[in-house]
Amino acid sequence: MKKAHSISKRRKYGLTLALILAIPALFSLELLYGSVSLSLREIVLSIVGSDTASPQAYSILWESRIPRALTALAGGAGLALAGMLMQTLFRNPLAGPSILGISSGASLAVALLVMGQGAWAAGIIPSSASVALAAMCGGIGILAIVLSASVRLGNTNSLLLFGILIGHFVSSIESVLQHRSEAGALRSFVVWGMGRFSDTDLSISLWMLAAMIAGAILSGLIANRLNLFLLGETYAASMGLRLGQFRWMVVGITGLLAGIITAFCGPIAFIGLAVPHLARMLLGTSNHRVILFPLLLIGAGIGLFSDLISRYFEIPLNAVTSLIGAPVVISILFQSGKKRSVL
Repeated sequence: MKKAHSISKRRKYGLTLALILAIPALFSLELLYGSVSLSLREIVLSIVGSDTASPQAYSILWESRIPRALTALAGGAGLALAGMLMQTLFRNPLAGPSILGISSGASLAVALLVMGQGAWAAGIIPSSASVALAAMCGGIGILAIVLSASVRLGNTNSLLLFGILIGHFVSSIESVLQHRSEAGALRSFVVWGMGRFSDTDLSISLWMLAAMIAGAILSGLIANRLNLFLLGETYAASMGLRLGQFRWMVVGITGLLAGIITAFCGPIAFIGLAVPHLARMLLGTSNHRVILFPLLLIGAGIGLFSDLISRYFEIPLNAVTSLIGAPVVISILFQSGKKRSVL
């Protein structure tokens, strides 16, 4: 037993060290790669604010590449954390950040803004800021509904079903809007739905980073309660866990992360679903105190790596995240099929 614990501990430290080394490398590649070639010297001089830095290099770095890299890092880590919380809350390997309908609410708000009211026909094209604001409002609105429902339902499985139904209801409204929208508006909405880490500035990326760190700290504070909840609601309640308060906290953290990331990046597929499984598989444990920090690093690394691949091959971000995440989810499905039925 002691030997197994020692092996698990060494595995955690080894993986964490590898990720700590890999993420700065990926972040550096984000700064180096682009349509305009920048030397390492230009990048260093621009970052430190040297007077000898090229104005063009300074502008490219601080207005485009650094915000994009920070957004990819924060977005990947935040979605991974939100996915872990949802899989724990529902004790379901296929739960993800979008399961509560928050992403659907954000998507509906954007659809109403972009495709509703005949705005494109009138020559009114929504700005990126207005799209982000609409997505934020839609996500917060659905989160408020879900939080109210969690108090009334008092059952995790019912809350899961409620979130799925909300998602289907919203999708039906979007389908009607798409059927009646102008071609330009439909294209704009489809492009938003493909996801991207590029449409942010430095202030937005720092806010996203702050939200991710806040979510990580709060998750660390309730890590023991997350472990207790994994043993079952009845047992957790018998050990003194206040189930209603616990659900509210988990849903609130997830809503904060998913809402902000979806607002500024669009709905990003599979990162929140696949990364928690990768973390558990690599570390050989479901202990939240053990996997929390490595999970954030894995999510950040996959966010940066996916954005690099998307830029290099000029393909949508969601195509890359799906190619990475789908095989992981498929393997989980086969494993779950052998052990138990999945809701």
